[in-house]
Amino acid sequence: MLDHFGSMDIWLNFQYCAYKDEPIHKALEFYNNKYNDEVQKCRGLLNYEASCKIFDEKVSFTNLFVDRFRREAEGEI
Repeated sequence: MLDHFGSMDIWLNFQYCAYKDEPIHKALEFYNNKYNDEVQKCRGLLNYEASCKIFDEKVSFTNLFVDRFRREAEGEI
């Protein structure tokens, strides 16, 4: 499960949107509407403290990236 979060979940989201020929805002909608629920569900399935720490680091990276991506897409940067 750890392999599907962090930079990989960003890549998979972008690939999915590209395959569906969807615009940038569709990629961001996933993070606005569904991502946190998925994170909570998946984190609850982890069994070890070390796994939770790695997972949390990956999610933190994703959140930082998405925040920057959102601001760039909206012309703030």
